[in-house]
Amino acid sequence: MRENHKSMYTHAIPGVNRIDEHIRFTQAEKSISHFGDVHYLWNWRGLSLGLRDWRRIERTEQRIGEIRNKNLGIRRLTKRKSHQADTFGYNTQKGLLPGDKLLADAANAQQRGRQTKLWCETTTRIGEAGVRDAYGRRDAKIRQWKEHLNKEVDKLAQQIQQIEAVHRDLLRSRQYLSNVARVSEMTAEFRKQIPDSTEDDVGRLQKEEMTETIKVDMELEQCAKDLMGCQRQMENARKALMTEVEAKALSLNISRRTQHAEPLLGFPYTPADHHVDQIYHPDTEEDWERNLENKIQKSVATRTEASTCNLRTAATVKDGLSKVANAWYKTSKALQEAVQRDEKSLFNVHNRLRTINENVTSTKQRLDSLFDDMRIQDRSKVLQLWRLQTLTYRPGADHIRDAPVRRLDQELGNIEKRGTFINDGLTRNKDLLGKLEEEKLEQTLVMERLTKKIYIERENCLGMRRTVAVEGVGLKDYVTDL
Repeated sequence: MRENHKSMYTHAIPGVNRIDEHIRFTQAEKSISHFGDVHYLWNWRGLSLGLRDWRRIERTEQRIGEIRNKNLGIRRLTKRKSHQADTFGYNTQKGLLPGDKLLADAANAQQRGRQTKLWCETTTRIGEAGVRDAYGRRDAKIRQWKEHLNKEVDKLAQQIQQIEAVHRDLLRSRQYLSNVARVSEMTAEFRKQIPDSTEDDVGRLQKEEMTETIKVDMELEQCAKDLMGCQRQMENARKALMTEVEAKALSLNISRRTQHAEPLLGFPYTPADHHVDQIYHPDTEEDWERNLENKIQKSVATRTEASTCNLRTAATVKDGLSKVANAWYKTSKALQEAVQRDEKSLFNVHNRLRTINENVTSTKQRLDSLFDDMRIQDRSKVLQLWRLQTLTYRPGADHIRDAPVRRLDQELGNIEKRGTFINDGLTRNKDLLGKLEEEKLEQTLVMERLTKKIYIERENCLGMRRTVAVEGVGLKDYVTDL
């Protein structure tokens, strides 16, 4: 069954497949041997007829058939039957119109056999302009689609470049975060070496810093996955659009090269009956345009999603780096304050040790002087005892005879009292010296512990943290110099 064509003439060109977006012709219907009826002839004649003209032609064909069946020929109708002719829309008292007369003559001549050549140079010239216009319209449409597609492909390429740039920046940010996490972990490991270390604000802030860094890195990892997905979708969309353009240009060139081809299939040919031949009958250009429009809409949606993903990634990077920088500077500030406190404590310990050393020196000097006094008292006691033993007996009254002895006894008593006082001083100073030595040892241990802690926190922790160039927003608000 022949399709109702929306085109006037181009279906009659042998070998042309899919002229415009409305038509899909079969090969057999384009064969010259089937142009044997009036309808095809008038398809070629009425290149620019409107709907009213086609209705007039159909009514004329009905009238010709009626006249033909009655074997009446073409004659002038009487006035009495003019109302019957008016039912066909004509006033035929003066005969048929020139076009209708030509149609009737052509039909009669074809039936009588006087005109057998229905394809000639005239019909070719008639159709050439229409074919040229049809191909021109088709070329213009395909050129317009190719420009549209090329613009979309260029936009996709630009968006892919932007995504690649954002992805590179994201990878650099993740590398920076890994460096931050490494230094933070090394800070914790260094602080474990501090003797008698306990949990303090620095350790708590360091754990918060590590947690924040890992959290931001996980968010950036998800952003990287989203970016790669968008890039893959856009690459697939670009590949599909470029393939579409190439396939369309190829089909256009093939149809140009095969305009001279003779039809190969027999008549009647129904595509549904020949499934193996469906490859030669692809979608109509209307379907192609619809599919292409869908692909372009999907491409635009993908680009929009990629742009949103870019903005979301940039915002996540900015916010995440700011959070990490905030936690980083809190930890660094706590470390610096701890170092400053320890340095003050170490300064006080040094002062205390100097005071202890001075006290030890003075105590030893007092002990030496006391020992000297003790020796002097011992010599005095020995001397008095020797004098007491060597006293000669002198006669006389008792108070005269015993006065030297009483004087020596009194002197020995005084020596004993001074010796007791000196012994008390020696005991007290020896106890004081022992206490001073114990305190000196204790302060020395504190000094060693503080010295090691300060070295670890200042040289190792802060020294390692200074190797990281911290990135973020509003870093001028922080003071990092010790």
